[in-house]
Amino acid sequence: MSRDVFAYIGQGRLVDAGQDPYVDGISSLNNWFQLGTDTMWAQDGTPYGPLYLSIEYLVVNIVGGSTDAAILAFRAIAFIGVLLCLHFVPKLAELHSVPGAKAAWMTVANPLFLVNFVASAHNDALMTGLSVWAVYLACKRHGFWAIVVLVASIGVKPITLVLLPFIGLLWAGPNATWPRRILYWFYSGMIFLALMTAVGWLNGYWFGWLDVMLNYTGAGFSIFAPLGLMTVAISSIFQSFGWESDGVLSVIKTAGRLIGVLMAIVLMFRGKYSHLVRRMAIAFSAIVVLSPVIQPWYLLWLLPFFAATGLRDDWQMLWLHLTTIFFLAYQAADQIFVWQFLQDSLVPRVQMISWGISIACAVYLVFFDPKTKTICPDLLSSTNWLKKPKKA
Repeated sequence: MSRDVFAYIGQGRLVDAGQDPYVDGISSLNNWFQLGTDTMWAQDGTPYGPLYLSIEYLVVNIVGGSTDAAILAFRAIAFIGVLLCLHFVPKLAELHSVPGAKAAWMTVANPLFLVNFVASAHNDALMTGLSVWAVYLACKRHGFWAIVVLVASIGVKPITLVLLPFIGLLWAGPNATWPRRILYWFYSGMIFLALMTAVGWLNGYWFGWLDVMLNYTGAGFSIFAPLGLMTVAISSIFQSFGWESDGVLSVIKTAGRLIGVLMAIVLMFRGKYSHLVRRMAIAFSAIVVLSPVIQPWYLLWLLPFFAATGLRDDWQMLWLHLTTIFFLAYQAADQIFVWQFLQDSLVPRVQMISWGISIACAVYLVFFDPKTKTICPDLLSSTNWLKKPKKA
């Protein structure tokens, strides 16, 4: 359900050829299209961290020219992230007085998790598993090792850099004064900088990932992302008046990024220490939600932290169920394009069939299946704002 794994192979081939994946697109390689890489990677630099470039290089060299073996290898690497989540999500949940089994059920047993972090072999699995491990270590006050593990996560995909200041706060401790917190931010930053510099020196790419992270434009926008919907609305208004709308997406994306960073900063400074992991999850969510592109697997970056800090059995759990159903249906239809040799005229029809099957299955599960039809009504009845106020 994804062609990203073919991009991993292409990026490993770029490293093997002595090229810079942060500068050179995969189209500089022979046979890149026939190997299945999406055309969006043809000219763009990779948004992945320097550690994952080394992993891609090793896989390509170990398996030789076998694409099938490479896919299985990347799936095995992604499964390491799954095992890390399976081990550390319950441990992190227990630190927050949340049943570990329930937290594991919400994350690792979630079908969206299994589709994206096992079947699709997304490197987000390893990134997420490492980030959960790092936060658990920080909660146990093993700050140095927490930063080391988080650097490994950032080395896979740099988005988890947003967790670094919160791990510094966890390391400082519950009764830390502001001078102590700032000192531990300094410690965290210096360890991070030293380790990333060492990795950049070893593979020769230095901080090329930072330039791509700051300037990466992604694949347009998602219609169900709030900023994606806003982009469509404002562009339509501009076009109705005959105005130029090409710059709308860029302005909205920059504004969303700034607002997300501002929200993260506020959450760094305000709130109880006991709520620090939840504050971190909300800050992470702000960065993700205030982006014009939201892929289904982006939600899995956030889910372990919300599960570990507790989702109530009311609208919060209902939201998890419905969001999972929607994104499973969306991804099944959206990823039809993985068949890059399918005729363009057939794609919309196949997508309609996919949506129809998904909706029919969802309706059956929600309303008719004897084992699941009571879930949504029970969660709705447990939601306080739907209850009638008691008489005095």
